[in-house]
Amino acid sequence: NQRRANAKINITGCTNSGILSGVRVGGMIGDVHVSSSENGGAITINECDNTGEISVIRVQANNNALKDAWNAAGGIFGFVQGGYNYTLTITGCKNSGNVVDKSGYTAGYVYLGSIIGTGDPTIKAAVTMSENTNTATISGDPNEVNNKLESTYDPASSGDFKAWLKAA
Repeated sequence: NQRRANAKINITGCTNSGILSGVRVGGMIGDVHVSSSENGGAITINECDNTGEISVIRVQANNNALKDAWNAAGGIFGFVQGGYNYTLTITGCKNSGNVVDKSGYTAGYVYLGSIIGTGDPTIKAAVTMSENTNTATISGDPNEVNNKLESTYDPASSGDFKAWLKAA
């Protein structure tokens, strides 16, 4: 578990066809936490396909459901977070696997997306999504579902990341 500044994660040409479930889950990446030691890093996901079902399930901890944990599922990336500067680029990815809420939570606790499920509203990551497609069904609370395929998020000017994802 080595951490370093300017860390780079590159995922290219990968396919997920398996059924994946969890609290924060995605076809390629479920959740990445960028800390100060990785400040200035980059995550790049290119030409990847998800054909498997991705679902949020109920998780118990100390006999309590983790309903306030920003549960998220995305065809490619589940939950984007980080209080430090980095870039996330998702290009040419395809999602044809259904993204489903199987948690049983009431409205407001599960976020679903065709490419990205959701993320910390105050992330400092610069996010670029381009040439992505979705042919799957995204099943959940309509107020917490996004189908953003192409756009650029600038943390200095774009505001709340979760709201940006849901905007048309």
